[in-house]
Amino acid sequence: MTTTVLKQAITELTREGCLVERLAHNPAVVTFRSPDGARHALAADDYSFALALVVDGPERFGPTARYGTLRDAIRAACCC
Repeated sequence: MTTTVLKQAITELTREGCLVERLAHNPAVVTFRSPDGARHALAADDYSFALALVVDGPERFGPTARYGTLRDAIRAACCC
């Protein structure tokens, strides 16, 4: 995730009512809470965005969903 995409992700997340908790740079991952309080992690590669529910326990992340655009990934996490 480039710096520009990371900034856009933070802007869009906060605009949608999400609370950004952590930023990691290698690999680039944004951890945040959706408006309903669920914890998510958002990462990106060259072609898509991965969104995973953060869970406590031996497996840190739940199932991962992939989206073609940043807006689709954020909408899935923060909307409705």
